[in-house]
Amino acid sequence: MQNLFRVLAISLMLLFFQIAALAKPISFNSASQIKGKIVGPISSGQVEDGNQITAYCLQVERTLSLNDPNSSCGPQEVDSLPILAEGVGQYKGQKVRMTVSIRCIESKLGGYAIERVHAIRTVR
Repeated sequence: MQNLFRVLAISLMLLFFQIAALAKPISFNSASQIKGKIVGPISSGQVEDGNQITAYCLQVERTLSLNDPNSSCGPQEVDSLPILAEGVGQYKGQKVRMTVSIRCIESKLGGYAIERVHAIRTVR
């Protein structure tokens, strides 16, 4: 029985590393195309500190590997990104393909966010 648990644990670890290896890299010098589902709005941060932000988020289909060498956010693997651009509320609950600009928003989020939406369309 212990051997079965060991095999299962090793299998799960291998699966985790395979999924991380499939993470899609994103360019910070140009717009990137990503797919996912619009959710929210979600609030983050503290009102008292003046750092609260409320935004819709994109739950991405595949984990994104983000590492802007010109920012202080550092490397991050993300499954969801806040959308700071307006006008995405109408897509809430829908799967979309977006062309976006992503950047590090360290002061309010301590991580990456979609700063600008260049194009958006629903997908099945």
